[in-house]
Amino acid sequence: MWKVQGVDPGFASERVLTLRTSLVSSRSADSVRRTDFYDRVLAGVQPLPGVQAAAYTSGLPMVLTGGIAGVEVPGQEVRNRRDNSVSLRYVTPQFFTTLGIPVVQGRPVEPGDRPGRQRVAVVSESFIREFLPNEPPLGKAFRVRGLEPTIVGVVRDIKVRGLERTNEPQLYMAAAQAPSDLGGLYIPKDLVIRASVPGEALLPAVRDVIRRVDPEQPISNVRLLSDVVADQTADRRAQLLILSALAVVALLLTGVGIHGLLAFMVAQRSREIGVRLALGAEPGRVARMIVGEAARLALLGGIPGVLVAYAAARAMSALLFGIPPGDPLTLTSGTLLVILVTLLGALAPALAAVRVSPLLAMRAD
Repeated sequence: MWKVQGVDPGFASERVLTLRTSLVSSRSADSVRRTDFYDRVLAGVQPLPGVQAAAYTSGLPMVLTGGIAGVEVPGQEVRNRRDNSVSLRYVTPQFFTTLGIPVVQGRPVEPGDRPGRQRVAVVSESFIREFLPNEPPLGKAFRVRGLEPTIVGVVRDIKVRGLERTNEPQLYMAAAQAPSDLGGLYIPKDLVIRASVPGEALLPAVRDVIRRVDPEQPISNVRLLSDVVADQTADRRAQLLILSALAVVALLLTGVGIHGLLAFMVAQRSREIGVRLALGAEPGRVARMIVGEAARLALLGGIPGVLVAYAAARAMSALLFGIPPGDPLTLTSGTLLVILVTLLGALAPALAAVRVSPLLAMRAD
């Protein structure tokens, strides 16, 4: 869980409000009407107090895991569909600023990227490594979904499919240059807003802006981008709670079982212990005998226990992230914890053995 939470998603999710404005089919099928809607909403949102940047995208990272397209680079042999796949999103200007995605070469999508101008693309570093490893990327044209954009910028990679999964190289194209016949996955619909004020305080003003642009436009999926990222560890949190509960129960059973076994042994050997004490045995020596028996049991169980734990970890390796099944720290700390619980379980029987009355123990028979 700690390893997963430490994964860098590649973008800044704090203080980013997201909401969805899925356009009706009559408007979404017309690129001019789509662009007019985005422009008017963004023009109203960006001047709001506290807003630092705002943009539209066809899908939030970790929410839209589809939107996969095939890429062909002139001069390269045609690859199979799996090898040439990229994650495609259409975005408006300020998208990379809003999500805090660094631009490492060239420029991002800009307001001047409009129909009739050169069709532009911004790609990720993994895109360059995969398709243009030995060529300068800026100014390079390629084909995707029947279009031929030119690379104008390179950005850092982000986690698209989740914190734990690898994903395809990323490709971003200007929303204003999108063709009218976009599929549903590619139509920009998610509004992202970075602000210095809490998203809850900003939301009413954003709703008013959208209502002024189109009173009938529905709004849905209102949430913070940080919550989107946090949802990626929801399954891990459930696993953590369940496995931790089972581990605590197993640990308690270990302590109770050892305690019961040693208490029974002390009761069975009370006459022997009484005789030892009557003959001058030190109480501390008797206590060490009981604790030593517990230590022997811990060692006898620990060796096969480590082997079984390793086998179980391999069987559950799908639940692990960033940790090998035979992680030495985990196995060592687990073994030491079990030994400690075993010794604690021996304390009460050891104290009971020290308190055995020699006279009563011999009279018992």
